[in-house]
Amino acid sequence: MPYLKLWHGHRHPDEQLDGWGEDGPTIGPFPFFHMTYGCEIKFGDDGYCLNLVEEFVYYDGMYYGDWSFCDQLDEGMRSGLVTFDPNKAVRPDCRPGNLQPCSSQNEGGVSDTGVHIMDPQVAWQDLLEAFHQLDWDRVRDLADGLLQWMDRGGFPPETSAVRKAADGVSNEPPRTLGSEWNRTVAQAACRYALDLANQVLNDPDGIPHGVPFTLSCCNCDVDGPSDYYKAVDAGWFRIRFVPQNAGENFIGLCPNCE
Repeated sequence: MPYLKLWHGHRHPDEQLDGWGEDGPTIGPFPFFHMTYGCEIKFGDDGYCLNLVEEFVYYDGMYYGDWSFCDQLDEGMRSGLVTFDPNKAVRPDCRPGNLQPCSSQNEGGVSDTGVHIMDPQVAWQDLLEAFHQLDWDRVRDLADGLLQWMDRGGFPPETSAVRKAADGVSNEPPRTLGSEWNRTVAQAACRYALDLANQVLNDPDGIPHGVPFTLSCCNCDVDGPSDYYKAVDAGWFRIRFVPQNAGENFIGLCPNCE
């Protein structure tokens, strides 16, 4: 199986070097490497990706001007062999969890150059947290950003892992269910979250009408009407959507708990 060797490293795309720059790591082996339109190198069954920024490959704080694909390693290449870490493929000036252009400092200020990259794992965790906190603006932004990232061929976040436990205790690392599982689950969850966020944000009362209306009083636990407007007419108030609730989809205060 092939390897990727990175050469001629710069600390910044604009750095002027007297020599050839630093030797980079050797990454692999992977079943394949595929370069797309001169903007990214995709490789491996897990959907890994290295982005090109101003004709440089970025990895672990360095920008590499040359790279080689090979299936045989000499001693120097073998000494630089590393385990690929997708977190090191994300530039520090690209805010985690959001799609945005990476910036490059040039004379006269900051210009937006390079390609759109993100840390999908951070974005996924932020999406779950925003959903739990009912932060619908952030849910919408994160779900939309992740969908755009995956639609452009970006690798998906890890959505599930399994452990093989013995006597209820496991010292084994979690085993992923694979890239296709992660992509399918992440895309379905993002579409659901995006649709739900749009329903809440587009309704003046913050009520997603595509969700079954089941209501209970958060004070006395009495059940309410099965329709939002009937509940309002009956004197219920402070009705809000709580998707993380184990029971009803909505809670509020009944007329007896004013």
